[in-house]
Amino acid sequence: MLEVVRKYDVDGVHFDYIRYPDSSVCYCDGCRERFEARIGRKVEDWPEDAHSGELRDEYRQFRCDQITRLVRSTAEESRKIKPHVKISAAVFSNYPSCKEGVGQDWVLWCREGWLDFVCPMDYMESNAAFVGTVSRQVGLVGGAVPLYAGIGAFIIPDDRVVAQVDIARQQGADGFILFNMYEPLATVTLPKLA
Repeated sequence: MLEVVRKYDVDGVHFDYIRYPDSSVCYCDGCRERFEARIGRKVEDWPEDAHSGELRDEYRQFRCDQITRLVRSTAEESRKIKPHVKISAAVFSNYPSCKEGVGQDWVLWCREGWLDFVCPMDYMESNAAFVGTVSRQVGLVGGAVPLYAGIGAFIIPDDRVVAQVDIARQQGADGFILFNMYEPLATVTLPKLA
């Protein structure tokens, strides 16, 4: 990402997949070494103690801290290179459980100013669930940065896309993102939004 900032005339960089795939990874030798250095002792039953044993919570926080360190350092270094560059991230909608599951503490990233805006992937069919999710996220971010609710236009009918745009606005989101841009979205859905 820093190479892109250095070499190209970009206005921003966006983190996508800035997370672990799930809670079952990573238990590689490098993570074991860094984790043991952090706690100051050997983990005897690796990876069991870290995955589901007595060190589970501490290891989950370690994973979270690894991702956070990358976000923080990328934001800080990008801004040293080009102060105007905006940093954003596509994040899981289910905060705070995404901290444990995929190591994504995106509310912290917003509050610390490491993101300039955040894009929760709120891809859900239910409008009622969308209301609650966006409302909760707006409260969590608390205006620290703009929040653009992600709408799963690829899984819902056009009338529901329109409804979720309205819901995002009503719940206080700063904007919305339609995922993903494919031919029917461009030719059918977008004209209906107009």
